[in-house]
Amino acid sequence: MKKNIVIFLLLTISISSILFNFKITKKIPEEPKISYPSFIAMDRPFGENLASGPNRVCQTFLEKNEIIEKIKKGYSENEKLETQANSRMDKTQGDNNIFTRGTVSEVSSYLCTKDNKENFVAYGDLDGDYLSEVLLADLSGNYYLYWNHGINFKKQKLNEQIGPLPSGSFLFVDFNGDDLNDIIIIPSDKNMTKDLILIKNNGNRNFSFIRPSVKTENISGIPNSVTADDINKDGIADFVVTIRKTYRMAKNNDVQYPARIFMSTKGRAPYYVEKTRSMLPTLAKSLSIAQGSGPTPEEGAPEKIVVDKFIHFEPYVPILHDFDNDTQIDLFIAADFAGSRIFFQENGKFIDYSNSSTINSSGAGMGAEIYDFNNDGLLDIFTTEKSYTYSNCSYDRPCDYKNIGNVIFINKGDRTFVGSGSWDSQVFKDTEKYKGRYSDFDPGLRKSGYSWGFSSMDYNMDGYRDYFIGVGQVSISRSGEDWASNFEKPTLFIGKNDGTWEDATGHIFRAFNFNGTTPTVLSTDFNGDFRPDILITGSEMQNPHLLINSTDNTNNSASLVIKGGGVGASPRNGEGSIVQIKIKNLPSQLFKYPSRTSNYLVYSSSAPLVIGLGTNDTAEVTVTFPSGKKTTKTIIKNKINIIKEPK
Repeated sequence: MKKNIVIFLLLTISISSILFNFKITKKIPEEPKISYPSFIAMDRPFGENLASGPNRVCQTFLEKNEIIEKIKKGYSENEKLETQANSRMDKTQGDNNIFTRGTVSEVSSYLCTKDNKENFVAYGDLDGDYLSEVLLADLSGNYYLYWNHGINFKKQKLNEQIGPLPSGSFLFVDFNGDDLNDIIIIPSDKNMTKDLILIKNNGNRNFSFIRPSVKTENISGIPNSVTADDINKDGIADFVVTIRKTYRMAKNNDVQYPARIFMSTKGRAPYYVEKTRSMLPTLAKSLSIAQGSGPTPEEGAPEKIVVDKFIHFEPYVPILHDFDNDTQIDLFIAADFAGSRIFFQENGKFIDYSNSSTINSSGAGMGAEIYDFNNDGLLDIFTTEKSYTYSNCSYDRPCDYKNIGNVIFINKGDRTFVGSGSWDSQVFKDTEKYKGRYSDFDPGLRKSGYSWGFSSMDYNMDGYRDYFIGVGQVSISRSGEDWASNFEKPTLFIGKNDGTWEDATGHIFRAFNFNGTTPTVLSTDFNGDFRPDILITGSEMQNPHLLINSTDNTNNSASLVIKGGGVGASPRNGEGSIVQIKIKNLPSQLFKYPSRTSNYLVYSSSAPLVIGLGTNDTAEVTVTFPSGKKTTKTIIKNKINIIKEPK
């Protein structure tokens, strides 16, 4: 009996030990491992980059060089003094900067960038092979089209026969409805002409200049970034370009606009007419309302700028979208100094609602895109901000910038947004006027330094969007609060399965050394392997850098191209189309063309959009075209999937 009891006790202890040990050693489910992307830098795809480098290094060297003295001798003493005085006024009053012992001259700044390319880039398919061409311009008025041969580019000088062209912004668009992407140049204010330059694509890599050029409303300003949509519903893309001014230009010019609006003429000559003056309020009206010192939008506002209340306004990325679902296209503009703006369209006019909508809490907006972050079917706005320490409390908004960085504006659908962020100050939560307008929503995209342009692509093809964010502030004064920007590098955020992002910059940039700032960023599949590559450029680079995606994992991907029906339907490149992507066991995605592929100083047409599928082979894609027509198709991995507008 005793023996049986002992055996029973031993068995009980053994079983308990096994169970206890099982409880201890049982593995807790691990979060899926992130697959980090990898890239290979192409060897000078657009030309030599050996002399690229930070302006501060080049300028410091030139200041000690006799070349500077030779250039300065071309000025009289009075001219030299006047030039420096004007420069100092622009910097101290317009750019919140101060000239000190560490400041370099404007002459040396020019010498260090004169041989570089302009910042602006247009890319997309111009010859029907679904490989994206790249258009660049230099500071001497030459335009170079780089034909994509899959792994290398062949350069063509567009202005070979006619000589230098005006500098400015440019885009690819089918302006005559023949299903070929043409080229439009929007000249800078510093040029003799402000008329649009239209270059027709004749096919077979041949182009011709349309004469005469398109007359405009002679509005001054330097063109910046571009977007497009079908505002007048004629099946040809209309476009909006933001325009910037120096402090002195803006102060001395009472009538000024934050952007210019060009409406198509149904694919027939003159192809475009400018509608800025009839559709957009002057900047004086907009500022007066936004500061809270003027009447409501419905009441109008005075035309003149009150000089002592003047706020320098620098508009950058425009976005066209019907944010309030009233069937009229609205306009958002990311901007710094006087802050970002939103204009809702009413009876054919854009009215400034920046203050009442909460959009004015973006104080240093640079890049921007629209995407449905909270999966409620409404497109929200994401803006990169020049810096969370480099913001101005310019008008009626909270003034606590301790933790403000990039901002996500959650669209409520009623002309108001909820601004995201890490809001330390209780003023955002306790003050009655701000209640409900700010949240602590922070999925991990907040801090990327002096952020400028960016691209949101699925670089590791796992089905979650990633963000590559460039930096662009070029500081020439040691005392400026933006001096730290000279030492920053791009940021890579990798999307995770919990709806947040992880800073993965260190995982891919150990081997890359970007000499200078990286404000202009774009992504597409340049070599036809269904992986998104990255092109980076900026004023401190001789030529762009191209990073080819070499990620090797088990994930799948597909390329997507949207095709509208043209005149009488929707624009050929799908401009203005809303796209929803559903992938098995992955979050749904909702975004818009061309916002997904265009950004700061970047415009894209017909460039294949790479969709990461994770381990899936297919995805369901629904496209709502500007005409209102909708279609749902299945896209397949390792294939260029073309979705056409239904007839």
